[in-house]
Amino acid sequence: MKYLGDFAENQTLGFYWEHFDAAGGSAPRTTAGSMYVQKMGHATSTTGLSDLSGGEEGFSRVNLVTTDAFYAPGYDYSIMLLGTVIDGETINTILAHFSIENRTNETVKTLLAAAQAILEADTEIDLTTDPTQATLNYKTKGTSSVILKKNLVKPDGNPVTSEDDRIAAEENVEL
Repeated sequence: MKYLGDFAENQTLGFYWEHFDAAGGSAPRTTAGSMYVQKMGHATSTTGLSDLSGGEEGFSRVNLVTTDAFYAPGYDYSIMLLGTVIDGETINTILAHFSIENRTNETVKTLLAAAQAILEADTEIDLTTDPTQATLNYKTKGTSSVILKKNLVKPDGNPVTSEDDRIAAEENVEL
């Protein structure tokens, strides 16, 4: 049994699984059996599931498209195989486990969502200086919200104390 990973919603998964005879050698499946996906040990579905047993002896490929509503974030899934016959023996097994957005910490999810929102928003930055406080303010265009404030210093590292110092500091700012 394989753990395939924790996937984002609406992905296509694929993996190979091996089958052997009693002596351990590669063997074909003489009866395919039935394959399905089980959600959290309860509901089952065959939607999006493909058993791609090619002509290769000893292994088969499974593809799964998780765009159906059955495959929801926050759940664990198992791919089950029942009634396949290999080397005269009937096999029932769990081929693989996976999850859909069920292993990521909630804080990380929140931060990723916030970062995505920032990337999708108007990200032009308005760089303005505040001469009274000797700081450089990073603002999103059209807002008064300061995203980041950077204290200005002269190229020699001393604090800004005059308008001329502020201009020199602005030219020397490393973002």
